Amino acid sequence: MPIHNITGGGALRLAVHEYGSPEGKPIVLIHGINQCSLVWQRQYTSPLADEFRCVCLDLRGHGMSEKPTAPEHYSQTDLWADDIHAVLSALSLRNPILVGWSYGGYIINDYLAKHGDSAIGGINYVCAGVVMGGARAMNMVSGAFIKTAPGMCSDNLEDNIQAVRELVRILFHKPPAQDDIEVLIASSMVVPSAARLGMLSRTIDRDTVMQGLKVPVLVTKGDADAVVMPSETEGFGLAVLEALACDVPVLATPVGVHPLALGGIAGTLCAPFDLATWREALHPHLEAEDPRVAGRDRAALFSAERMAERVAIAWREIVGGDH
Repeated sequence: MPIHNITGGGALRLAVHEYGSPEGKPIVLIHGINQCSLVWQRQYTSPLADEFRCVCLDLRGHGMSEKPTAPEHYSQTDLWADDIHAVLSALSLRNPILVGWSYGGYIINDYLAKHGDSAIGGINYVCAGVVMGGARAMNMVSGAFIKTAPGMCSDNLEDNIQAVRELVRILFHKPPAQDDIEVLIASSMVVPSAARLGMLSRTIDRDTVMQGLKVPVLVTKGDADAVVMPSETEGFGLAVLEALACDVPVLATPVGVHPLALGGIAGTLCAPFDLATWREALHPHLEAEDPRVAGRDRAALFSAERMAERVAIAWREIVGGDH
């Protein structure tokens, strides 16, 4: 399959790999820190490639893309945003689905912050980061990952290797095949430590951007994720409620508040994950000119004011009167 060399932000050369059906609906697969397009091998060698055009980007500083050795090449929103814009434009991708794993979530939001969502068809955040820097972000990234950061950003080779090995270890709940581990470690070691330093030194909070989304959004989260941990701060399904508040279609598994929040809302799905079922539910939204659903009123039932009222009622019942 073809490998494209595309000029991204700041005139940096990006390597972009294509797989699947050239005429299929495009899916742009954006990997996380320290990785490369190879992490999507199980996707682009699966039946997915029979139907879709799979476009796998090597991030700047990663894989076969150019690797400048100064942190400022990796710390600027505009550069990341322009990288994604360059790929979409150079390959004439019409309404692609953007899929971002881990750090790929930050990059998707960088793109949205600068270019908006008018040129894309949907988003899949896969165990993705969306907040970085500050106390809020500290609650959403695991301590195990934070411990690897100094070593990954170090110029000391021994520290670097040790941190990379530990990061690869915590990526999985069940250890993968040894071949997969070796590929992940090798892919990580070609990334300059300055790239990791620039990527991890950013301050990012895209709540406003995400609240304004008008395209379908799928949030995929592993219960055993040891890197990005939104459950530490979203104990009952805040992401689903925020999506409903923006009338964004939601597909979710029946955990937490999801059944109550999504029940009876046309265009949403609350069911155990099944590829055929979820694909059938998602397809109409991808084809619709306006995919929004009527979710705002339901989300309002879980507003801070409503929840405070319920807490007050509960306390009154406990103390036995209208105090």
